[in-house]
Amino acid sequence: MWTLMLSRSRRHGLRDDQSCVMFEFSWDVDSMAVTVRNRAEQSTLIASVSVSDEIHSTLNRLLEIAVD
Repeated sequence: MWTLMLSRSRRHGLRDDQSCVMFEFSWDVDSMAVTVRNRAEQSTLIASVSVSDEIHSTLNRLLEIAVD
């Protein structure tokens, strides 16, 4: 698995207006790209492969969104 996508979508697939967090990994580096899509906004950060405070914060923001 190279990409792990988490969302609050009830069904398989993701609409453009649904929020998600994507973790993108690579074998040759010790970091991952974390992309956060919240409706129309999208941002990406590079983080070490660990559960950092930034990752916790990102996941908690996703939890605040209602399942749809």
